[in-house]
Amino acid sequence: MKKKSFRILNFSIFISIFFTLFIGLYAFLIHGISLDKFRIYGVEIEGFYLSLDKKLILKVDTLNLETLNSQENNQKPSIQTQIHYAKTLHTLLQYFQHIHFKQIKLKGYQANLLYDGENFTINFPNIYAKLSLVEKDSMIFLNLQDLYLHRLGIYTQGQGVYSLKNQNLDFKGVLNFLDLQNHNLLSSINLKASGDFEELEISGSSLPFKDIKFLEKILPPFSNTILKEWIFDNYEAENINLEYFSFILPTNSEEILPSLSKTLKAKAVLRNAKVHFQKNISPLISKEITLIFKDNTLEFHPASPTYEGISLQDSKVAIKDILSNHAILEINLYANTPLTSSIHKVLESYQIFLPLTQLKSNTQATLYLGVDLHSLEVTYKGIFSTQDASFDYKGVVISGKDFLVKLENPLIDVKIQQLSFKDILKANTNFSINTKTHQLSGDLDIVNLEIKEGILSIQNHLLPFIVDFNNPSFTYLNFPTFNIEANLTHTDTSTFYFKDLKPLIAYSEFLQNYNIEEGNIDISTKDFSNFLMRLNLISSAPFMYQKDKPSNELSLELEYSKDILKFKTKDNLAQYSSTQDKKEILLQDYVLDIDKLNLSKNTDKLPTYLKAQNSIFIYKELPILADILEAKAYDDFLEITLQHKNGKAKIIKNKKDLEINANNFGDEFANSLAKKQAFSKGIFSLKAKNNQDGILIGELKFYNTSIKQLKVLQNLLAFIDTIPSLLSLKSPGFNNEGYLVKEGTMDFGLNEDYLAINNLNIKGSSMDLEGKGVLDLKNKVIDLNTKLITIKSLSNIINKIPVVNYIFLGKDGTISTGVKISGNLDNPKITTQTAQDILLSPFNVLKRVITSPIQIFTKD
Repeated sequence: MKKKSFRILNFSIFISIFFTLFIGLYAFLIHGISLDKFRIYGVEIEGFYLSLDKKLILKVDTLNLETLNSQENNQKPSIQTQIHYAKTLHTLLQYFQHIHFKQIKLKGYQANLLYDGENFTINFPNIYAKLSLVEKDSMIFLNLQDLYLHRLGIYTQGQGVYSLKNQNLDFKGVLNFLDLQNHNLLSSINLKASGDFEELEISGSSLPFKDIKFLEKILPPFSNTILKEWIFDNYEAENINLEYFSFILPTNSEEILPSLSKTLKAKAVLRNAKVHFQKNISPLISKEITLIFKDNTLEFHPASPTYEGISLQDSKVAIKDILSNHAILEINLYANTPLTSSIHKVLESYQIFLPLTQLKSNTQATLYLGVDLHSLEVTYKGIFSTQDASFDYKGVVISGKDFLVKLENPLIDVKIQQLSFKDILKANTNFSINTKTHQLSGDLDIVNLEIKEGILSIQNHLLPFIVDFNNPSFTYLNFPTFNIEANLTHTDTSTFYFKDLKPLIAYSEFLQNYNIEEGNIDISTKDFSNFLMRLNLISSAPFMYQKDKPSNELSLELEYSKDILKFKTKDNLAQYSSTQDKKEILLQDYVLDIDKLNLSKNTDKLPTYLKAQNSIFIYKELPILADILEAKAYDDFLEITLQHKNGKAKIIKNKKDLEINANNFGDEFANSLAKKQAFSKGIFSLKAKNNQDGILIGELKFYNTSIKQLKVLQNLLAFIDTIPSLLSLKSPGFNNEGYLVKEGTMDFGLNEDYLAINNLNIKGSSMDLEGKGVLDLKNKVIDLNTKLITIKSLSNIINKIPVVNYIFLGKDGTISTGVKISGNLDNPKITTQTAQDILLSPFNVLKRVITSPIQIFTKD
């Protein structure tokens, strides 16, 4: 590429013009010469005046150089030529006292020049300069008294020497930048320059100044707004001191930028400074920040930096390839602090989301952030580690022994050892977050998962899970092997959906105890402290259902918080609440199977209150009807009052003492307990109390009832049919329709295994019955010896009895027949007995059972 000559106007032409003017017109100088217009060497001159005082005085109105064709030359002038030109010019100026070019026309602008015999004063439209040139011993001495760039507000003074032999310039000066509005001094830079026609090496330093925005007006416009902000706007300081700078400036303008990117070096110190990473977050603060520019990189080195009170010691910022089209912002952060909202603000401003707030311990953080300032693509790499820490996610607090988070674009790998959540979960976990797909996947290695009341119990189980962050409104969570899905919102209600309970049955004693075969659960929460649950359950043996609509399906709504637990059925007829002080149960038109509630596992000892209407309670497989039932229980005390039609009962249990009083109950209540239509009409009463051994001793009374549909009675009637001598017993009071009873009593003793009948005495319309015996409750075996007593006259009946051995005559003229009832209670065997057997009964009977229930009544 060709290089333009050192000057636009060839120096030889400039000298030739002056010599021509000097030699050709010297003879007229005494009287002065005035020319209106002439042309020489392509230069037009107007208003030419030359006179002589002590020395020559030259005045030119217009020097038009626009028509001059500049010559191009690929070679620098030789040393001899440069010396010749300098000496010639210096010699020529010795003859002049004053030179004034009022107007110099150049291509695109105008200027003027004044020489007063010592100094040159040059005025361009935006440049004012005053300088002197002195040639001595092949050296040109430059004294730059004033140089002012009007548009840029730059004012310079200095001295320089140009060696014609070495072709080298040395210059020292001061470069001042002024505020154009009020002309205040913005910055003052000490400047040095040295070099030749090829390039200049420029260096210097500055006095303290406020900011470097004054450089913005002298640099080319920045097309990249973010890069411009990082150079001029993203930091502020009380003052800035440019300790040094240096660069090589080539005279060829096309090589200036590449040369600057390679050779520019600078160091500045910012005091009481702030660096803004992003506009919406707090700045980094440091008493001192060192800025270093080298290798086309601008580095920020803060001393003891803090961010919102958090130490970021050893953190730094750099902009690499700053003078290229691929500038990269690099941020290296180091911190030992909890992961609080302050840290999250920085991460989230660069699209890195770690939705955990640290509550305990500190996190050792090392983070690299790289931002392409043109594409704005973010890359990152870092490690977060902590021990014995706890974190909060939307109210859910988890703790762990070791937390390790590795970030490497686009993945975030998380490893947590000995994770725990309250007293529910102990586990280890590994998972990865893909920041590009906004998805998370991993495994939860469950060591132990326990939800109280046997709801869930899992040990040593690997549970995979998937999380999706793509929806801005919520986070999607899925445990595929358990068919559990969740939507965790950031601002509103989070939901958990157990789509199918079957996979959980093997891990839930609760579901097993209540014979849950399938179902689903919908859980919602706003704060992970208060929960609303909707349960749809299907059980093979339901514990609760509507009295008139038996079903194996149960739908419940449940509310749970730290202080209260409530659930209710959709019809609101069954309700349960548990607070810190008490438990309450309300029931109406429902059947509640107490045997399936596992109440024995209730260990919180809270007072419990039950109120029921028109309901049925199943206890030890016996249905108990209740128009009204009220119960209260606390510690070892239980009190129940029950009413069914005219019947009223009261049950009190205090520690080991139990007392039952029940009066005036009808056949419906009794048949419900018998689970069949065993009685027709009648009144039933019971009184019982346990003894010191815990055996329930009591008396059952019944009046004016007809006993029917009992297998014992049916077999007894069939037995009477087989014995002609007993057919006379069959009468309206004792026939296939049942056994009409006027009055009956039964003294009994009851424990978990046996019902011992000490005295059974029934008075019927045609026959009385007396007996003693034992019922084996577990095996459903009966062993009962009875007497059937009739009061008919001997003469009427004696001839009808073929076997006298079965007849016993009483003193009152009654006739008794011995009957033994034994075997399975569902189909007992009926046989007659001899008088000797009757006399030995029931003691011989009791001896024949493995464990003698006679001990129910006495220890002896």
